[in-house]
Amino acid sequence: DCSSSKGGKGGGVRVSVDGIVAGTAPGLAGAFVDVFLDENGVSPPLRESIVANCCVGAAKPPSAEDARSSSSSEEGSSPEGSSSSLEDAESKLSPLRDAATGVAFPPKLDDDMYLVGVGVRKKSVVKVYAVGMYAPPSVLAAAASSSSKLRDAARTFDADTKTTFVLDMVYGASAEKIASALAESARPRYPGPPSDVQDLEALIVRGVNEKRSGHASKGTKFRFDCSQEGVRVSVDGEDMGLAESDGLGGAFVDVFMDDGAVSPTLVESCGETWGTEDGRALSAALMLSGSSSSNDGGAKARGKTSANGATAANGGGDNDDKRTKKVDARLVAVESRLRPVRDDVTGVSFPPKLDDGLYLMGAGSRTRASVRLYAVAMYASPSVLHAISSFEPGEGTRREASLALRNAARTFGRYDSFSPVTSLVLEMAFGGGDGGT
Repeated sequence: DCSSSKGGKGGGVRVSVDGIVAGTAPGLAGAFVDVFLDENGVSPPLRESIVANCCVGAAKPPSAEDARSSSSSEEGSSPEGSSSSLEDAESKLSPLRDAATGVAFPPKLDDDMYLVGVGVRKKSVVKVYAVGMYAPPSVLAAAASSSSKLRDAARTFDADTKTTFVLDMVYGASAEKIASALAESARPRYPGPPSDVQDLEALIVRGVNEKRSGHASKGTKFRFDCSQEGVRVSVDGEDMGLAESDGLGGAFVDVFMDDGAVSPTLVESCGETWGTEDGRALSAALMLSGSSSSNDGGAKARGKTSANGATAANGGGDNDDKRTKKVDARLVAVESRLRPVRDDVTGVSFPPKLDDGLYLMGAGSRTRASVRLYAVAMYASPSVLHAISSFEPGEGTRREASLALRNAARTFGRYDSFSPVTSLVLEMAFGGGDGGT
């Protein structure tokens, strides 16, 4: 880890071996970076890999233009431009059909909630209902990572976010039976008083009694909006009310998303839908263009009415917190599209990000004569990537890009606070020899 010293003089190189810190050698940071990045660097493939990966247009993942065009409208653009980029992204959405029941779910709800995945709830061999999960774009991005991150994102609410489950009955059941089944699934997951779950159960029963004469026959549609307020219940499009409790929304999400989820096929569908390259790019595009459009919707958020009829006025602190969460969500979307880089000479692959927030710039190898000594990867902050991202790929700009890379990688936060460390990770490929590496 190459960085400037606390005293501001020179710099230092912190050395770790197999994850254990051995200590810091002061005053060598810039020189150590030069070992790999100057014109006589010991690993030309490393330098070439970084330039190839980071120069504009050098590598474009599928549909990445969608995310890029969406992000360009984030600042200084008109509402019309933001709307257009969002429409472009949404035009790529399509319905999902649950294979077990044949029930199809639309890709978006009226309140800007996007379809994450679909599944079926079975009891023994009986298919009870098909289920579709809807959420904001930040949850779509989490679905691409892992089921645990999906669950965490789906049950993390602020004043303006929720997760929605739409249930479409394919097997008839009485009001009391379907309400009891859902309540029994939520009860062990909810740490609050049993009366809160009873309120949820009562809303389901009332809805089926009013809309379906007490029997949830095939085609009955339930909607459960999970939020920090609780769970809002709708039956066949009519709002039955809110089961109000701070933790009930998260508990209901867990019914479908935790390790004991009642519909494993729903969890699988979420990952399969958004875990592809196109899925990751589309979730990023929706997030970036959606957040841009939402900047024009502050009045809508400020005028939001709570369950008791009061109008909530968000203060500056709340707005700052929301902006931070949106930035964090956009970061998750972008990071979900990162991939490991493999050094072709040694076959060693390096992960796209380190635990301390540094990103993989490129990978190469160090050879002496015909001996492959080690694979090497460089990690740095986005500001280092930005330093060379404006260069067009090709021989004509390779030298200039390499020079800009070296200069940025050895500034160590001297000009900004975003690039204090450049890390070089070496993995040995040859176990013998007497030095000279």
